[in-house]
Amino acid sequence: MIKKFLLIVTCYGVAACNLSTEENVNERQLSPVLEKLWESDTLLTANESVIYDSLSNSIYVSCMGAMPDDAKDGDGFIAKLSLKGEIDNLSWITGLNCPKGLAIYGRELYVSDIDELVCIDLDKGIVISKTRFPEIDFINDIDISENGEIFLNETRKNKIYSLKNDSLSLFYSTEKLGGLNGVHSSKDGVFFTGSEGKIYALNDKVELRVAADSVENADGIEQYKSGYFASSWQGRIYYFTEGGHTSKLVDTWDNQIHSADIDVVDNLNLLLSPTLFNNKVIAYRIK
Repeated sequence: MIKKFLLIVTCYGVAACNLSTEENVNERQLSPVLEKLWESDTLLTANESVIYDSLSNSIYVSCMGAMPDDAKDGDGFIAKLSLKGEIDNLSWITGLNCPKGLAIYGRELYVSDIDELVCIDLDKGIVISKTRFPEIDFINDIDISENGEIFLNETRKNKIYSLKNDSLSLFYSTEKLGGLNGVHSSKDGVFFTGSEGKIYALNDKVELRVAADSVENADGIEQYKSGYFASSWQGRIYYFTEGGHTSKLVDTWDNQIHSADIDVVDNLNLLLSPTLFNNKVIAYRIK
């Protein structure tokens, strides 16, 4: 009787193990593959963020210029690239300080520039406004929800602010989690990168959950199909599904090539990666 019981338990354990292995393999197979398409010229000084505009069929790149990344020296700029990576206008917008996060809503491009939120007319190529907020010292990344709510990530204070109808309010604050960097708004919540190699998400009630781990030095986050891409400034690009597997797809750190605030163009199956101090943008085909 004991032998039969042990045999049943053993068979059950083997079956469960095989099922777990099979599920893990299936998750890995669902992860996309990134195939390098092109690299831009190396004129994009300390490029931190990149975004694609479908109407102009152009790529916009925030370039911080000389360091440090909070220097108010006026040498920051936004460059305009073609979809093939050619630099159409290196100095499309000039006179910024250290521009970082980019987001588009309607025909306006929003840019985080240290303690200012800059609004640019995409069609005219001119700055519409520069807004400062007394509560904010260092805006790192920004994103905009479908209804126009702007989320601003304040790295130094570990806070996320919400700007809606020209009214700024505190959306989330933490003393436990450091290194808040990238922010991304989606139907699944507001995602942000933090320390300890984790990516977090906040639901409508601003309840915190861990969306992914094993993403060291995470920077940008972008949704793609049922999962998300996440970049690490140490040259790595990951793909994860919530509660599932995290796959490392690209690792360029052996060549000391960074990956900062990425953008994903779903309908073109394209991922764009700014490379910070490597001064170029790298494009990948998502397969």
